[in-house]
Amino acid sequence: MRKVVPMTRKPTRSGDTIRQEMDDVCAQIADIALYLEGSLQKRDATYRRKDGTLARHKATPSLQYPTSVGQGRMRIPWAHVTFVNELLLEGARRRRLLARHRDLARELAATLMRDGDAAEKKTSRSPLRRTSRHASAT
Repeated sequence: MRKVVPMTRKPTRSGDTIRQEMDDVCAQIADIALYLEGSLQKRDATYRRKDGTLARHKATPSLQYPTSVGQGRMRIPWAHVTFVNELLLEGARRRRLLARHRDLARELAATLMRDGDAAEKKTSRSPLRRTSRHASAT
C-alpha cells in the first residue's frame, strides 16, 4: 500500500539571503578577467598518396566564435591550444554564473511580489459598460 505524503511548499528564502547570494555570484563574475565564447574545432584531414594509401594530416585547430552577424572562425596555433581551452572553460563558467544570477533575480522578484503589495487581494474590476449596441442586435 502506498503511503500518501501531503504536498509541502518549498521553504522560501528571504530577500536578504537571495541578495547576498546574488552579490557572491557578481563577485565571481567580476573575478573572470579573460574568457572566450565559442568552441574549438579539431579535424584530421585524410588524403590519398600517389601509391594509393591513405594518410592523415593533423589540421590546425580553429576557434569558432559568435559574432553580431553569425559566426566567425580563427585558426589557433598548436602552441596556444591549451590556453584557448582554458579561456573557453572560463567562458562556460561565466555563462553558468550569469544563468544563476538570472534565476536568483527571478526568485527575488517573486519573493518581493509575494511579500509586498502584490500579496494583498485586488478588488475585482467593475464590468465595462458598453457604449455601442451589439452587432447582432441590429
